[in-house]
Amino acid sequence: MKIIFSLFFLSFFCFVSILPVHSGIYENALEKINFGERAAGEAALEKLFKESASSEERINAGYDLVSLLAEEGRSTEALAVLESAGFQEHSFFYQFEKGWLLVSLNRIDEAVKAFARAKAFTASQSLLSQADFAIALAEAGRNRTDKALETIVSVYKGYPYLLSASSQLIGRWLMRKKDYDKASFFTGSSLQYDSHGYQAEADFAEISEKKKEYTPAWQAWRTLQEMDPGEKRYDKKLKKLAKKVKDGSDNLMFWQRMNWPVHTELRKIHGGADVKVALYADAEGKQAGITEFSFMANSDFDIVDDRLGPLMTGKKFTPWKIIYDTRENMLEIHDSLGSSTRSTYSNITITCRSAGAVILIKDPVFAGNPHGINRGDREAGGGLRIIHDESGIRLITVIDEESITCPITASLIRRSNELEFSKSAAVAVRTKIRYLAGHPRHNDGEADMCDSSHCIEFSGLQTENMLATEAVRSTMRQVLVSTESGGLVPVSWIQACGGTVNICAEETENRTNPASPFSLYSSFITGPDGNILCIPESRLEYVDLNWTLVLDPSWIEARANRKSRIGALKTLVPLKRDEKGSVLELRAYGSKGYADFSGEKEISMLLAAGTLRSMLFSVRPVMKGGKPVYFIVRGSGTVSAGQGGDAPFCLRGAEGMAFKKNADYRTILEKYFPGTILSPSEPEKIQDTDEE
Repeated sequence: MKIIFSLFFLSFFCFVSILPVHSGIYENALEKINFGERAAGEAALEKLFKESASSEERINAGYDLVSLLAEEGRSTEALAVLESAGFQEHSFFYQFEKGWLLVSLNRIDEAVKAFARAKAFTASQSLLSQADFAIALAEAGRNRTDKALETIVSVYKGYPYLLSASSQLIGRWLMRKKDYDKASFFTGSSLQYDSHGYQAEADFAEISEKKKEYTPAWQAWRTLQEMDPGEKRYDKKLKKLAKKVKDGSDNLMFWQRMNWPVHTELRKIHGGADVKVALYADAEGKQAGITEFSFMANSDFDIVDDRLGPLMTGKKFTPWKIIYDTRENMLEIHDSLGSSTRSTYSNITITCRSAGAVILIKDPVFAGNPHGINRGDREAGGGLRIIHDESGIRLITVIDEESITCPITASLIRRSNELEFSKSAAVAVRTKIRYLAGHPRHNDGEADMCDSSHCIEFSGLQTENMLATEAVRSTMRQVLVSTESGGLVPVSWIQACGGTVNICAEETENRTNPASPFSLYSSFITGPDGNILCIPESRLEYVDLNWTLVLDPSWIEARANRKSRIGALKTLVPLKRDEKGSVLELRAYGSKGYADFSGEKEISMLLAAGTLRSMLFSVRPVMKGGKPVYFIVRGSGTVSAGQGGDAPFCLRGAEGMAFKKNADYRTILEKYFPGTILSPSEPEKIQDTDEE
């Protein structure tokens, strides 16, 4: 059985061997652990550890057993296994594992010595930084805050994979010292390095309150409420802070507000079939009801009533407003003077008269208090359907394929300046849009797709950039089709795979393919192979590749108890994983029982209020007095359960092909989508708006 690092084993003391070498029992034990029979798998590993004639099998089983026991908070038993004769004490991972177990047993001096010894057995910057990170947490655990800060600074400065986590901890420890200004800086920096930093957001809210900076505190708690609307503590915080901020409305949030269209001229990149996109949808695809909104077009437009026909016309760059009268169940249309010019009981459509036009949707007011949607202003396409019922107004933009491809491509390529990568992304986006239009996930017949992750995230035409626009222009109308069926390819993508997609890892000596509890855990500690394609150019994006979260148990405990009354949280245990190691099912053990969480949505919500990057992770409690002080979650990439292998399009890997191998977009797409061709084989020539 291959594992991702090599060990030199000492001679073992004599055991009565009753199992043959390479008996297959080890592989069977791992299958049981990964596929829902954890207790039986542990028992098999324990038997192997005691009785196997194969030294390699015995050591593998021993380290796996230590990992499983550590996950369960059984530190004393795990340490007993680790200290059994046969393990090579002069190795990094022996001392590193021993150190963490000693921390959980509150033997901090011994733990720090073990971490220091671990550093003597490696020259790897990754492992040295992980040891210093561990020493800092151990020192902080015994209230030696200055020593913890002194140690973790080297990690913060020198190891990008722990940049966000170390910045967050520096902020937390500075808060302990009541240095709130610096604490705010480092915690805010952590959020810049990792926008998924749920725990850092909570820390930032607490720090802002202590600084009596009530507006940013309100913003942070309100952001957390959006992530986890079921948490009552957020409601109490916001109610308290509402008395201290000048404006407690959503205008204090970070949703984009626009006074004027970004596109003051007609867009030149457009074409293809129209698609209908439901706006302001949540992650389940459900649209939020709107009671009123304003709009402005960069072209003259017509308003057409479904029942009465043409209703009125409007001039470009004039502000209009539409209000839903809940008592009469009708729409009021207010013109640029603010007067109510027309009312209707029917649905209406706004249609711009010029190709390439946009309609700016401004200041939407939502019925009730929906969560998990982007409430920002946005530029929609040149057509806007306005449908109303008892829940309020629903908006559906009618937009051509090429226009919507531009901003979505921009959101995927982010800060990249690689045109060929951007072109490959544009083709992937266009393929997915056309596929969704032909296989709609919305059954109401009104929309082909929605603007959330349920279908494809779309924040408005204003988010496009020059590189994305050029990429769309250079690949006009091209999509990926299967050479076998001739049909569109159902495209999926991830930001970074961390080496789990075979194409990204083809030039590495050891592809990340975790098969056992310890090999998975140690792969996160070791960090990605330096030769994988998806290592980003910017240090600020390394967190997509390999990430670490230090989580407060109280928030996880509250979410677990909302599902089942488990009492005080004791530990979190993965029950099932897929063949790549992604977690499929997780159990939260408490003082009064346990609760099981299945699937990406439930698990991500439990651990990090829906912000967990990937299901490919390990989770370990750090204990004190038999209770978890925090959970350390270490993970790789942005990989969902079931992804990996050759399935998804790894965006950072595609960027790496363009940057490191000078690959063009055709080569990139051939690599990531074997068995496909571009259709048409050459991009169509664009006809500019001015020529129409």
